[in-house]
Amino acid sequence: MADIDLELLPQTKRFRRLSLALIFILSVAASIYTLHAIKERDIVYFFLYNNLLSLYLQTFILLIIFGQILKVRPIAVFLGIRQAETGLVKKLLQLILLDILVMTVGLALPYLLGVRHYFRWGSPALGSLLLFLHLLCFALCAFFMILSLRVSHPWLIFIIAIAVIMLYHYNLEQSTLLSKYSILFDPLYRATHYIYF
Repeated sequence: MADIDLELLPQTKRFRRLSLALIFILSVAASIYTLHAIKERDIVYFFLYNNLLSLYLQTFILLIIFGQILKVRPIAVFLGIRQAETGLVKKLLQLILLDILVMTVGLALPYLLGVRHYFRWGSPALGSLLLFLHLLCFALCAFFMILSLRVSHPWLIFIIAIAVIMLYHYNLEQSTLLSKYSILFDPLYRATHYIYF
């Protein structure tokens, strides 16, 4: 069977363009919102410690991705009968990868155009690794949501993806990984030295 081309589906073509534009606009707006204090703070603070980007923006983008999947869900049943569902899954994976790339470019663009000191509080190598791990967790959760094509309660998949991101953000990233990057992220150190942010 030939792969299905999502470009030919009128129900997805316009929605895909709107969702990509919305992801880019939201990412750039959120990044610009954080730029005002970058001289005093670190890029890792804004992208990983700050809940605006780590939880709220990414949750909204996951909701957009989930909407893209739900938009093609009705035809997935018919494609499953024709054994062409693999082509649809491949196209959705490409679309989700494009969504993540657009989000990443939108978030990084204001920083790349104006700011030169990204990693002020710690090692650039470790900071880059932490940013990559956060993006990888987000990408895996986004790809995981493709399972909502097959299950009877797709919202459960969305809730699980959000829960995994929150568990990673609060239980691993904020409690352990960020303090390895900089002691300023250690709550005990901040409390001892009266550092508040």
